[in-house]
Amino acid sequence: MNIVNKLTFRHLKENKGRTVITTLGICVSVAMITAVFVAAASFLNLFADIDFLSSGHRHAILEVDSAQLQQLMDDDRIERVGVRAEVESYQIEGDKSKSARTGDIYVGDKINLEQMFTIGYDGTIPQHSNEIAVEEKFIERNNLDWKIGDTVTIPLGMRYLLDESGEKSYIGGGYFSDEQFEVTEIGEYKITAILHENPPTRIYGSIIRGLDLDGYVIPDDEPVSATIELKEVNHDSLKVIKSIISDYNIQEYNINSEYLTTMFAIDENSVTAMSLLPLVIIILAIIMLASVVLIYNSFGMSLSERVRYLGMLASVGATKKQKRASVYYEGFILGVIGIPVGIVAGIVGIGITLKAVGAQIIDSGMLNGVSSENVQMSVTVPIWAIIAIVIFSALTIFISAVIPARKASSITPIDAIRQRQEIKIKAKKVKSSKLVRKVFGYEGELANKNLKRNGRKSRVITASIALSVILFLSCNYFCQMFTMAANVGSMQYQIQTTVLLDKAEEFCKQLEDVADIDDYYCVNNDFFELSEDADKENGVAQSITNADYTTNGYSKFFDSKRMMVINYVDDEDFNRLCESNGIDYKKYYGNTARAVVLNNVNHETDSEIFNEKLLGTTYHYTYAAEPIDIELSDFVKYDSKNYICNLNPSNCISLYMPFSTARAILNEGYSNKDFLYLIGVETDKHAEVTEHIQKIIDENDFSGGYVSDYVEQMKSMNVIAFVLQVFVYGFIALISLITIANIINTISTGIAMRRKEFAMLKSVGTTPKGFRKMVMLESVFYGLKALVFALPISVLISVIMNKTVGSTSIPFEFDWKLYLGVILAVFVIVGLSMLYSVSKLKHDSIIETLKEEIS
Repeated sequence: MNIVNKLTFRHLKENKGRTVITTLGICVSVAMITAVFVAAASFLNLFADIDFLSSGHRHAILEVDSAQLQQLMDDDRIERVGVRAEVESYQIEGDKSKSARTGDIYVGDKINLEQMFTIGYDGTIPQHSNEIAVEEKFIERNNLDWKIGDTVTIPLGMRYLLDESGEKSYIGGGYFSDEQFEVTEIGEYKITAILHENPPTRIYGSIIRGLDLDGYVIPDDEPVSATIELKEVNHDSLKVIKSIISDYNIQEYNINSEYLTTMFAIDENSVTAMSLLPLVIIILAIIMLASVVLIYNSFGMSLSERVRYLGMLASVGATKKQKRASVYYEGFILGVIGIPVGIVAGIVGIGITLKAVGAQIIDSGMLNGVSSENVQMSVTVPIWAIIAIVIFSALTIFISAVIPARKASSITPIDAIRQRQEIKIKAKKVKSSKLVRKVFGYEGELANKNLKRNGRKSRVITASIALSVILFLSCNYFCQMFTMAANVGSMQYQIQTTVLLDKAEEFCKQLEDVADIDDYYCVNNDFFELSEDADKENGVAQSITNADYTTNGYSKFFDSKRMMVINYVDDEDFNRLCESNGIDYKKYYGNTARAVVLNNVNHETDSEIFNEKLLGTTYHYTYAAEPIDIELSDFVKYDSKNYICNLNPSNCISLYMPFSTARAILNEGYSNKDFLYLIGVETDKHAEVTEHIQKIIDENDFSGGYVSDYVEQMKSMNVIAFVLQVFVYGFIALISLITIANIINTISTGIAMRRKEFAMLKSVGTTPKGFRKMVMLESVFYGLKALVFALPISVLISVIMNKTVGSTSIPFEFDWKLYLGVILAVFVIVGLSMLYSVSKLKHDSIIETLKEEIS
């Protein structure tokens, strides 16, 4: 170790307080960087497990003929090829509802079923065409006594709907209340396995049949699906699959890009890649910026403390390179300590967070039947993540040290001895305004002169506070935009049920008898995508997308594609909505189609999107092949307590008109027997009510009847909101920690460097009370000076973010409460930091301190 590095190391040991604070700052920075990479790796691993469980262990599904299938089986790039044949339909005998007894049979060979059976099951996988696996819930729902080893008969056939002319339309998938079934044969099968809600096959049906490939001939007009697994899965897997597709001229395929993304075989269309990677880059940039501000100030203060001895080294022949290297060496020493500690702290911290967040995600049921019984959120720390953490952390420390190192290299012996680097100010520049003395007294004048006289030290403290405030406010606004743009909202109703209009009155009477239903109402609507160009053929209106009709805050709202929803609400509820907004509802009934417009799209603020110019314009679209013009007549305000205002998600343009008017004018081409009536049901007991409504539909044979429980979707949305809040507020908390540590570190170091100055003030008779007053006024001046720069810059940055990266449905609004809180926090933190730092000097001997500085 050379003499310069030895002196640098000794300097770090002598200034333990600043060294510890700087090291802690590095630890926090590294911990946050670690959290980003470990969270990304862990989520990628979770997504891989989830994809395996929910969609099967296959890398692609290829639609092939017999020749292509044989080519795939002979390809040395492929590990296994499974075969999935065309599904079959069934309707078993029994006294349960047809919806419980009717469905489709999934058909696959042994390899395919091994790929698709991803959770535990009883028995063995069906291997032959006369063997089946059955879902346990299917057996329970139909009160069957089926068990493994039994041979059962199942009527097979075709499911179909009849149109007005009596023509058959063959169907599959979910059950329709008015569907018919035509038996074509009676199948006899042996049950070899009982499934427990196997996710990949559950969407196809409750019965899974085996397939003998020996002797199986692929129909010429119905190619089979080949599910392939590659021998090697890595970042080149996507290219390999595309090469296979090209080599064998396969026209229809489905690549499991989400799974391959987790192995870094990135597809530009991957939802995971397009959502996770940009977010990681943005968060890393913010963390590095915050960390650079903190660590740079620490190095700057360290340089101020070492000016004299660096000048002395220069006087005995130290080169610029050696002086510059001393700063980098300091960064290296602190990094050697801070990076490992930060990595460990980051892994522990994000591990605890991911366990909680992962459990919420998995137990929500939002991931295709995946539960905590078959997948766990594990903390994954791959070697690439460790390498990336070290690189980014080292880069952060290096960037922080560049400017101080350059300044250190330029220190001359004369500048160092006279401290000209620290105090570069003429006497007249120190002169204070008479107003300052009049308002704050002698101590205030002295405090103001101290700020001016301290030169770079004062500027470093002021800049540190200002940058910390800017960083906190800007990050807070970014996170606020992120959560508002990703706002999943909440559904006003828990259940949606449907019935044909001619049966609606009878159906609603039965709903009134269900004790657990709190309320129900019409939720019929039509969705349309808006465009700038008027197109009467495709139902697009120019008037709504014209920026002349939007308020200033939403001038760019239509830069993105937007949806408009026309809601046909119950007449009585529409009348009440109009009355609450001072509108005459009578004009909305008759032969003219009119609608009111909800003048709000974000459901978060009271800001209005449209101005008065929109009123009186018409929206044109086509319904049932008939042209329709709807006049936009009045605005209604958003009311969070009115279900009508919450029928549509945020970012949509919401229109409302009475259901009777819509039925009379807009739907003349449909009879009551053809028109579906949609009902939203509010209840606290969604599962019981859903089952009750399904029973009503089955027992009364309500044609077109259907019921859907939205609570599971709601649960998923709430989990998304929870995850966002955990990471966003956790991020803000850590940024706050960095900014507070930055202020405390800078001020405490600055105070420690002024021991001689304070000793001199005490030596000429400054009283303890006057001294404390001077220090407090310095705190006020530091805070005021920093806030004068920080607040306007923060507002400007927030406005720029809103205009460039923010959602156009979120106009910029000045959060004065947050800014007021930040102003108070700055004065409190600066004041307490200065008082605490000064309190540590109160026992210093004046003579010893002056002698120490002179020696």
